Amino acid sequence: MQIHIEVSLKRQSKQEYDPMLAHILASNFTEGLLEIARHYQSEKVGKRYAKTYCKVLLQGSGIPIISTKKIDFA
Repeated sequence: MQIHIEVSLKRQSKQEYDPMLAHILASNFTEGLLEIARHYQSEKVGKRYAKTYCKVLLQGSGIPIISTKKIDFA
């Protein structure tokens, strides 16, 4: 995830970012998914939360989603 974020930032921005930013964003992303896994009430709800979280975090930050294929969290 960190490498994907680094590449996306370089490709989409004229501004240079410290590589630590990609590390922090990737860490936050991973921690968020772990929190969802820890607290979801059912597999169905967990998958819905994870899908929404990925969409909001990645699209909200301007980083393109890695794949347009359906996300399978099984």
